[in-house]
Amino acid sequence: MKILKIAGTLFLMGGLTACTTGNHIYGPNGACLTCINNPVTGEALNYDSSENEKSSANSGSTGTGKYISDEFVMKSDLDVDSAYAAMRSSFGFRSEQEMSSSYSGKWGMQSKAWRHEAVPGSFYNLSDYARLSVSGHPKPASFILSVKIAKSGSGSIVSVGYESHSGIDKSTFDSALKRRLERTLM
Repeated sequence: MKILKIAGTLFLMGGLTACTTGNHIYGPNGACLTCINNPVTGEALNYDSSENEKSSANSGSTGTGKYISDEFVMKSDLDVDSAYAAMRSSFGFRSEQEMSSSYSGKWGMQSKAWRHEAVPGSFYNLSDYARLSVSGHPKPASFILSVKIAKSGSGSIVSVGYESHSGIDKSTFDSALKRRLERTLM
């Protein structure tokens, strides 16, 4: 019982400090997944609620806000199954089997960020949290990466979308992500 109390206390302390350090993790709808609100008043307990409003106001901006997103299409000479394997290896997309092997994974499967649909030989639809190192920034950026890989002749077409609240300007983030994708799909 004592261990359970200690573990609960540590979990609560971790949750309460997650957003005070600026390490927010946001869902696709813009809601902070690590932030805690008072269940009675709805007021923020461990973050400044006006911060998310500011970043939401800059949604779709060209790099001055905290929230950025984009979509683009790439062609690859890799066949669809090889492109899938390369993307999983490079970005850490987790399969349903990997997610369902643990309690936290089962919980993570409920996240709007996670998706793993596979039709081997023709199509893959993946989405998960990812990290990207960007030149000039001390910490890797966390973001939600969505990828659709479709067969196209002997190669594949890769549709990519992302959402990030990293604070990195859009053009810098786009360049870093496209470079990594090109290296992955070569």
